[in-house]
Amino acid sequence: QINSYINKKIEIRKSDKITSPLTVGVLKPVLLLPKAEITHEQLHYILVHECTHLKRNDILYKWLIAIVKCVHWFNPFVYAIAERINIDCEISCDISVTNNMSMAEKKGYMETILALLSSGKIKQIAMTTGMTGNKRKLKQRFKNISNKKTVSKRMIIISVIVAIAIILGAFLVSGIINNRFVLPEK
Repeated sequence: QINSYINKKIEIRKSDKITSPLTVGVLKPVLLLPKAEITHEQLHYILVHECTHLKRNDILYKWLIAIVKCVHWFNPFVYAIAERINIDCEISCDISVTNNMSMAEKKGYMETILALLSSGKIKQIAMTTGMTGNKRKLKQRFKNISNKKTVSKRMIIISVIVAIAIILGAFLVSGIINNRFVLPEK
């Protein structure tokens, strides 16, 4: 049944140690499901969500974030950025999953997340993808699912121009700091 969601070998296991589905592993991914009763509709939404994470290599990103946190353990900004990346990763996955869903399907998807949340205490496990989160994160995710907004071409172009300007500015500043470029004297 998993083959209809993704063309990748995934091992599925059930565990009484978790209350929310999650995926672990980069090379040999394992989808862990809670032993709690899951309906066919909930299983469908879980598989769509977790397989979307796998297709997009989100676990690899989470590993990279963990490595950066290890290297920059002393920098509080890294922890804040890592948290933001985790939230944005889930929001992006939700948007991708619900992109072509009807409002009824979106409601079923959100109800699945709430059902999993209410089944026990949720704790985010490092370097995994999980379907639930804390109340603040879920509120933000549900808002994004319900209020799908398309990004105009104009905003994409502006974003690309700003990103290029920031990158070029960083290279310029880096060169000035390292005395590679000499500022003209007045």
